Amino acid sequence: RARIAEGSCFIGRLIVDPDLQDQVERLACRHLDGLPGGTELAVVVIDVAESAIVALVGSGDPADPVDGQVNGALARRSPGSALKPFVYAAALEAGRLNGGSTVYDVPIVRGPWSPANFDKTYAQEITAAEALRRSLNVPAILIAEGVGLARCCGVLEAAGVSLAQDSRTQGGLALAVGGVEVTLLDLTNAYATLARNGVRRPPRLFVD
Repeated sequence: RARIAEGSCFIGRLIVDPDLQDQVERLACRHLDGLPGGTELAVVVIDVAESAIVALVGSGDPADPVDGQVNGALARRSPGSALKPFVYAAALEAGRLNGGSTVYDVPIVRGPWSPANFDKTYAQEITAAEALRRSLNVPAILIAEGVGLARCCGVLEAAGVSLAQDSRTQGGLALAVGGVEVTLLDLTNAYATLARNGVRRPPRLFVD
């Protein structure tokens, strides 16, 4: 029996792998011990072939009265750079670039916003594949700008990410670098979609 929400229960055989769940919980707790106080974490593990949630950790310490009862796998948070592959995918799908295309990593200004890379340096000209591998911010922003936010959001939603209705207006080009909030479960399932060469399947928690 699994309690999905207050007042509702479903009877069925869970897909969660007990041994893997135990291992993931132990690894999560060990990792959390090395992070600053007050930090929380969540983990989702999906079997790509079966589209099955085989392990899930909602918080590092369920006994924590402040954050422990918040399921971080379902809470919306900034994904940081994790949406960049989908921005590139939107441009690839539109025929706007490929892995060998030249993209630009240079200082840019968009209104009051002057985005930069994490290390505050710029690579100038670089291939799209290398820019994505290095998770450079400016090329991802310029690609999102060039291909359009509507197409980027469409690819994300097609891959399995549920976006808030105001994502385009609220996030703007910052969507490429974590300016919109998504759930970890959606994000993990979207990466599973990439691993299945674009085949999207809903994540399953029960065998039947």
